[in-house]
Amino acid sequence: MSDRPPTEPPDGSGSGTDTGGNGLPDNIEPIEIQSEMETSFLEYAMSVIISRALPDARDGLKPVHRRILWSMYDAGHRPDRQHVKCATVVGDVMAPFVGEIELGTPLSVLIERAGGLRAGRAVQAVFSGVANAVITADHLDAPVSYEGLAAAGSGMGSAGFVVYDDAVKAKRPGIIDTIKGYVAGVFGATRSKVEEVSAEVQFRTLRVVWMVVWTLAAVTSLFLALCFAMLTVIFGLGLPPRYAFGIPSLVFLVAGVVAVFMLKRTRHSRR
Repeated sequence: MSDRPPTEPPDGSGSGTDTGGNGLPDNIEPIEIQSEMETSFLEYAMSVIISRALPDARDGLKPVHRRILWSMYDAGHRPDRQHVKCATVVGDVMAPFVGEIELGTPLSVLIERAGGLRAGRAVQAVFSGVANAVITADHLDAPVSYEGLAAAGSGMGSAGFVVYDDAVKAKRPGIIDTIKGYVAGVFGATRSKVEEVSAEVQFRTLRVVWMVVWTLAAVTSLFLALCFAMLTVIFGLGLPPRYAFGIPSLVFLVAGVVAVFMLKRTRHSRR
């Protein structure tokens, strides 16, 4: 350590380490960490929101907002034009259509945008959803809008339309058809369940059969291996016949081990 005395600050104010009586220099102000974090985070969050997220016309908006506005302008989504909606037309049409349409477009025009019908065919009905009534050929001039299709006795739903031509034999279902459909649904569900149970029983039966086969194979192979091993011992290790009984003994022993392995695998097998 140096023996020189500490130097005073140039302004002659001393060391300045405890002038306020709190153990801190004069230029340091004690604050609460919680209040400082709350204030700093709030200022940072507001800066991010105002500078990066909120659109501001004074600086030309943000890039994402400019792209959205240009895409809307390029697609014709302007305040002086009709509202648009995404529609789908499928069924007996030449070119199924998915795209945006202006609300109020006649249903016949929408069908033409989907390629129309095959030559010599006429529209018999248009189905616009399970919750809506069928639109008949008399209402093909109805505008595709919520109010227009409601006035035609149907509805627009999600603007998905299925077109049926006059080759389809359609009739209004009666109470007998409803009962038939219900019975067919019940019997269909029952039949599928029976088939599933039958397949499961068949699989379990086949597995039991294989377990019996592998058990018999294991028992027989191990028994024969034991017999040939005993004959080998009886004839003596120094006599030539030992080869005639020793080799089959090893063969049947290996076969028995394989059969035991397959038996365990069959027991733990799953579908």
